[in-house]
Amino acid sequence: MNYHYKLNDPFLGIRFNFTPSQVKVVLGEPDSVEKHYYSETNKGEYDEILYYEKGILRIIFSYENFAFSDLSIFTECMFINEVDIFSLSKREVLAQILKISRLSSNEAFIETVNINEVDCDSYEFKDIGLTLWFEFDSLDEICLFNTDELNY
Repeated sequence: MNYHYKLNDPFLGIRFNFTPSQVKVVLGEPDSVEKHYYSETNKGEYDEILYYEKGILRIIFSYENFAFSDLSIFTECMFINEVDIFSLSKREVLAQILKISRLSSNEAFIETVNINEVDCDSYEFKDIGLTLWFEFDSLDEICLFNTDELNY
């Protein structure tokens, strides 16, 4: 499935204040569900992950002190401005994002992390609630997250 992202519109009809039950009403039952606890001793801080489309779409609900704190959407397949950004080079992806972000690529939060002995660059555009992960100059994954500047 190809997912289309439009700034200020709920992604796939999902709003960032939705509960897992509300997401299931919109998307149906997930292929699988996992819980990941942040520590063995504090069971009140965990992520609940709903997997759809064989893991291509992941909805993550984060909890702190047993209370819902955050919803993030991860995907490996997305169109932005009607362009399949996973088919573009890193430079081209960033050019597409800069069309909708008020930040420059230098103002985005940039971090290099080592995942399974591979350096991955992440670019976080807080003004539009979007993080991009690149591996070897190719877009690997996108995360949509809530930001106070978006009206969800």
